[in-house]
This record gives sequence, C-alpha cells and structure tokens, in this order.
Amino acid sequence: MGFRTIAALALFASAPAAGAVATAQDKADAQCLAALSIALGVTEDKDATAALTAGTLYFLGRLDGRPASVALVDLLQAEAEALEGKDMEPLLTRCGEIIKSRGDAMKAAGEELERRGAARK
Repeated sequence: MGFRTIAALALFASAPAAGAVATAQDKADAQCLAALSIALGVTEDKDATAALTAGTLYFLGRLDGRPASVALVDLLQAEAEALEGKDMEPLLTRCGEIIKSRGDAMKAAGEELERRGAARK
C-alpha cells in the first residue's frame, strides 16, 4: 500500500468547511502518514511492510477520527511534497515513538483486563 493508495482512501473523508486551515495535530499526523506511506512504497522487507502498513492505518485513523479541518488529500499532498529530498529518519522515529506509546498503552490495558477477569473468577 503506497502513498497513492493512502491518498485514495482519503477521498472518503468528510469535507471540511471552505477556507479551513489545517490544525497543528492534523499536520503532524499527516506528516507521519505521508512519511510512513513513502517508506512503505520503497521497502522490500516483509516485516517492515507489515509495520509500515499498520502505522499508516493508525495515522489515517487519527486523521479520520477527527472532524476534517482541511481536505485530507490536499493536506497529504502538501506534507508529502514538503518531505521530498529531506532526511525522514527523525520524523519516522517520532512517528514510531507515537505508535509504540499507544501500543504500550493497549498492552497495559489488556493486562489490566486480564487481571480484572482473573479477579472475578
């Protein structure tokens, strides 16, 4: 799943108000989505492909889960173009830390649910 596929998915997002400006959170999430999509398009590593796919879907979900501040396709195009020729490693690291943090939170929630279930038996 490359950047074009992610952009195509963005067409299904709700339309923003005319003249809307992207929020800082939308821009940050779009940067991660764009960077992960670009990396996904060039990797040949199957493990990396799975992780990058999960990451792109995570950030698409973050964007899609909020009311649209701007047209998602326009936002993704702008962020992808801004990344051209730049070292994406710091951005990919930042995005990976966000994903890891949420994964850790989900793991902790699962452990707590298991603990609660064991306490009920």
